[in-house]
Amino acid sequence: MLRLKTFGQALCEIGPHRITPAAELQFALLLYLGAHAGKVVPRRRLASVLWGEQAAAQSSHRLRQALYILRKLGLELEVTRDTLLLPADQVDSDFAAFASPATGSADLSVVQGEFLPASHRIFSAEFDSWVESQRRLVGAGVLRQTLAAIRRSRDSGNWNEVMAYAKVGLLFDPLNEEAHLALAEALASTGSKSEALRLLKTYETEIGSLSSDAKVPAARLRERVAAIRETPNRPAFVGRQRELATLTEALLASQSSRTQIVGIVGEAGIGKTSLVSEFLRRQIVSVQSRVSLGAEQFDRDKPFGTILQLVAKLLGLPGAMGSSPQCLADLRNLIGDVPWGNADSVPLAPGELGEHRIAEQIEELLDAICDEEPLTITVEDVHNVDPTSLQLLTSTRMLSGTRRLLIVMTGRDSDSVEQWKEQRGVKILRLAPLTHEDAQCLVSSTGAEITSGQVEEWFTLTGGNPYFLEQLLRGSWSASHSSLPTSISALIHHRIGLLSSLAIRTLQLCALLGRYSTIQRLEALLSEPRTAVISAIEELERHDMVRGTEAGTLQCAHDLLGEGALQRLTATSRQYFHLLTGEQLAREYQASSDPAVAWDAAAHLGDAGKRAEAASLLSACAHEMLRIGLADHAAELLRRALASSTDLSSRVQLTRQLIDIHRRTLQWDEVAALLQSLPHEEQRHDAVHVELALVAIEEALSQLADP
Repeated sequence: MLRLKTFGQALCEIGPHRITPAAELQFALLLYLGAHAGKVVPRRRLASVLWGEQAAAQSSHRLRQALYILRKLGLELEVTRDTLLLPADQVDSDFAAFASPATGSADLSVVQGEFLPASHRIFSAEFDSWVESQRRLVGAGVLRQTLAAIRRSRDSGNWNEVMAYAKVGLLFDPLNEEAHLALAEALASTGSKSEALRLLKTYETEIGSLSSDAKVPAARLRERVAAIRETPNRPAFVGRQRELATLTEALLASQSSRTQIVGIVGEAGIGKTSLVSEFLRRQIVSVQSRVSLGAEQFDRDKPFGTILQLVAKLLGLPGAMGSSPQCLADLRNLIGDVPWGNADSVPLAPGELGEHRIAEQIEELLDAICDEEPLTITVEDVHNVDPTSLQLLTSTRMLSGTRRLLIVMTGRDSDSVEQWKEQRGVKILRLAPLTHEDAQCLVSSTGAEITSGQVEEWFTLTGGNPYFLEQLLRGSWSASHSSLPTSISALIHHRIGLLSSLAIRTLQLCALLGRYSTIQRLEALLSEPRTAVISAIEELERHDMVRGTEAGTLQCAHDLLGEGALQRLTATSRQYFHLLTGEQLAREYQASSDPAVAWDAAAHLGDAGKRAEAASLLSACAHEMLRIGLADHAAELLRRALASSTDLSSRVQLTRQLIDIHRRTLQWDEVAALLQSLPHEEQRHDAVHVELALVAIEEALSQLADP
């Protein structure tokens, strides 16, 4: 039996005998015959390959001597006067599977280095040329098998395997794009984000410029890698293979111009965000644009809150400029790109833009983007999304489109979630607890020294909730611990209680500020020295309580942590924290005129009992709704402001604004009712009666003008 080892250190073995490249003639002869195992090789052809134009008699004599030595060592050859045949069953070659394009799946573990690394010109130019052709053939086969293995390992989430296979691929094709990007992806996914970024920077500067048809631009991949959240000692992602397969199928369907919407539903801590993160991580090198949105508590009542976030991000994507100039102008106007009070910012007439028109403009924008490349939109915590935005995202018109669009939404069970669960065409994934086997794998992945009995007890206690289980692991609880928490809320309360008082206050403010939680705002609200604030943040990061985001904010690592921190506040303390937050955002609104900031400032001030200030900010938000033609939403905001206001002059002003809106929308009964509701002081000199008479005339005229 001949054994050929060609990767790394080249070696031929015949029984106990080892032939290395140092024995040039014997090694070359075995390599050539092994590559042609099972095939008849003419003696004259073999001699020509080995010795080129050397005299036939001399080369024939040298070949006979070499064959004699090899047969004496035990090589089983079928020899005739003119031919040689090495039976296929007498050869065990590590490269044969890679030399055949028909091979399904080869064993990549044999690839321990380059193919024939010590190769150099031996005997003749023809043999040298044959060796080079084998190197190309085998190298292409190894690369083909390696890239297939990378895809399989990525799909299963085995990043260590992805890393190993990517390194093998680069050994055979140092310029290969997919292997480079896969290595960067694996490095980032296993906690070496800085190394991944360095690799991508090198690729972009030294290699990426050579390719004009790169699958995914390295610059964009660097952005995606930079956005990956690094968590020390992060447990492995386990289970959820069925759900990942469903998401992958939806992605593939969307790339065939069939819009897909997938909703992920489950209790807090069940792994909704982890599932989405893992899905996106596995698609990090796919050709697609991505938009990620997150809804917070105050967004539930914010008209078009989530849609405004979406439009702002969509306008910055490749392909957006393919929309019509009017569409781009309208949508920029929608998100407030035209500053308030600008001479060019003329309030639109009711219905001039309106909900229906906004939906049409967003669809046009999506069509332009998806014509450029597929788009994936993720919306976290959809139970906090305002009804108008949710209705638009899951509308029949959105689903009926032929654009390359995938929308993935996550949410806890709630009334709002029930709405989109019933939408036709929305795929629902309800996450169940982990199985006992998956829980065991999760525990094992951390390297924690925990007995099987302890895992069993924890699994029973947590009910298979992965976040609960992870928190127990972080707390280093023992099975015999007398105060083992009986619920996830009790465990979180215990963990928060281990923090310093400043760290707890910082965590509470992070939870209240939400998307506005930056170090600068935390420093301003805590009124502590910068060094103390930094120390508190570092303490929270060590305990995996907060995480930085790509937007430069500091967010609670999980909603349950934020909720647990706020539960520790007394009613008075919570009101005071809302006041601090509301006043900070109100000051920023005065500087930026951002209606989203005005809305959140109003919500905080309202919870702090500052009703007049909240009413003033709600009035500003109503002005913004009216500016873009959403008269009904503007009226609703003014009604909320009116309900909050206790100041007489403010109430009169708000009522007058409402009257103006209803006049413009020809809602005469509302106008009359509001006029009659004005305070007594406003009704002096029969002014209201005069106005009511004018309203009746206006209504009659409008009816006459209506064909």
